[in-house]
Amino acid sequence: MCCDKYKALFDKGDECYDSNTSATEKGKTYRIEIKDKSERFCRIKIDGCVIPEESKKKCDYLFVRCKTEDLYFIELKGKHGLDEAYNQIEQTILYFASKIQNNNKFGRIVGATVPSGTKGQNLSKKYKNKFRKHGQLIIHSGSIFTENKFL
Repeated sequence: MCCDKYKALFDKGDECYDSNTSATEKGKTYRIEIKDKSERFCRIKIDGCVIPEESKKKCDYLFVRCKTEDLYFIELKGKHGLDEAYNQIEQTILYFASKIQNNNKFGRIVGATVPSGTKGQNLSKKYKNKFRKHGQLIIHSGSIFTENKFL
């Protein structure tokens, strides 16, 4: 399982890693829908596990697509806004920057209230500019987001 590589890379205990394809917190859910049985993911609990320090900004979860080692940084929003969610994802990527340089990095914010206008679009552009070819940011205002491009 590809979790073994990330256990060694991040040097944290087994309780931070599993092969689940969904995460739920604060009434928000991110899930990966898979039909190809050869697809595998590693779910890594970031907030309170891999990065236990309360003082550091970090996202809730990281999902690794084992076939490609693409990284999905997930923030399940509770009380804080869109800017805070973006900052949590960005800070998590920067925290691990030296260990994940060549991986594609996808940001997912679930449950954020997206203001009318261009706020969400501006954050998506900012993400794309900062991380260049390495991924994209998707902001989903509902309580459940299903990633289904692995069908």
